Amino acid sequence: MDNHNAQRGTFIAFESADNLPLFWHSANVEKYLQECLKMEEVITINPYQGSSPTPSSLTSLYNTTITFLLNEGFTVIAERYTLSAIVHEVMKGNALTTVIEKYQDIPVPDITFYLNLSTFAYQNENNVEHNLFVNNGSPCICKESMHKIYEELIRTPLAGGDVFKFSKVDKNFVAAALPGTVYNYLRKTRNLRAELSAVKH
Repeated sequence: MDNHNAQRGTFIAFESADNLPLFWHSANVEKYLQECLKMEEVITINPYQGSSPTPSSLTSLYNTTITFLLNEGFTVIAERYTLSAIVHEVMKGNALTTVIEKYQDIPVPDITFYLNLSTFAYQNENNVEHNLFVNNGSPCICKESMHKIYEELIRTPLAGGDVFKFSKVDKNFVAAALPGTVYNYLRKTRNLRAELSAVKH
């Protein structure tokens, strides 16, 4: 794609205290935007592919891949981003304030969608292999601890310009509601950017 007149794309991060991969939700959103709404310039990235990211690796990812895609007009969806990296380090025993200082200069997303699935949904799917977070106790206790950290983080500038929360709902509700919610956000922001661009010219 070589479109130098493309409107800047939107950077979206999905975050969750649930110890589960988020590719199911991101793939569902990407498919909805591409097939149902004919929004072809949508791409999902996984900063956690292979290993847990560091401040330098997230910064490098943003300054190269994400920035390039945004400048080409793509909507970029990250399956977890800075907030998950911070929670991962805190759950290892590091102090939250210290970890936040390490990550505070990383470029932020335009919006973070925080998915807090119900405990019932979490327990039913706890057999999924996913070792992003350290879990030294019961799944419910670990999740509650992580949720408290996320709740604190999404109130900070690290979460980006906007935050949308799905609280204590099951994955089927999220699957039904998330794609349309993302689309409505994209439509609103793109219309606003177009209006501002028209005013400038």
